[in-house]
Amino acid sequence: MNNYCLCIKYDGASFFGFQSQPNQRNVQDKVFAIIRKIFGKINKHSFSGRTDSGVHAENQHIHFVSDKKVDIQKTEYSISRMLPIDISIVSLRYIRSYKDARREAVSREYKYLFAHNDYPYYLNSRIVKVNNNCSIKDYNNVAQVFIGTHDFIYFRKKGSEEKSSIRTIENFSFKNKLFYDIYDNDKSFNLIEAHIQADSFLYRMVRNIMGAVFEVVSGRKTIESLQELLKTGSGKFNYPVVQAKGLTLYKVNY
Repeated sequence: MNNYCLCIKYDGASFFGFQSQPNQRNVQDKVFAIIRKIFGKINKHSFSGRTDSGVHAENQHIHFVSDKKVDIQKTEYSISRMLPIDISIVSLRYIRSYKDARREAVSREYKYLFAHNDYPYYLNSRIVKVNNNCSIKDYNNVAQVFIGTHDFIYFRKKGSEEKSSIRTIENFSFKNKLFYDIYDNDKSFNLIEAHIQADSFLYRMVRNIMGAVFEVVSGRKTIESLQELLKTGSGKFNYPVVQAKGLTLYKVNY
């Protein structure tokens, strides 16, 4: 038996999420069709996360077991040639023993990109326009509320099946990013990047957190009500869910 780790990245704009589903274009079906064509029968497999429709990934790990032993460099090239244009291979490597790519991860990192002002049309599938003029300091002040271990039961999608809603946010911060127009280097645009890291995330947790941040910094909700919701685990979640297109699974740590 040969144990492999395939790492891929993808633009989620034209996919109905990562996970396989009938009659919908998804990342898993596209990738596994190629894996099976090259490796034949796959004895078992797992992946590091299930991204929603429209969510992107820079490091999605797929672990699988095959009887077939391959030349890594040549196989990386073959996979790269066979993948659709909106999926790219990051790496393929042997691993000593099979580990569940989701359960064995010690933390995950997501990034969310947004802008207060207009930005180039070709970034539309990656960036969300947010209508406020809050400072990075304002955003980071609210982000501090989430850091630590809390019950995020109200920050997951209703109907989620996770046994526990306790999660630990290890890092949550915002920073400016200057982007230069690829067609006109004299033009630049200010983007804002949110970077959040946790031991694991509940379904739609990041998008719910970002929605809460935007409501608080804009003054539509108070930081005290947000703190109370996290502290007591009781109350009512009345924050909007942000758009998926700004979100990227940035890194999975093992």
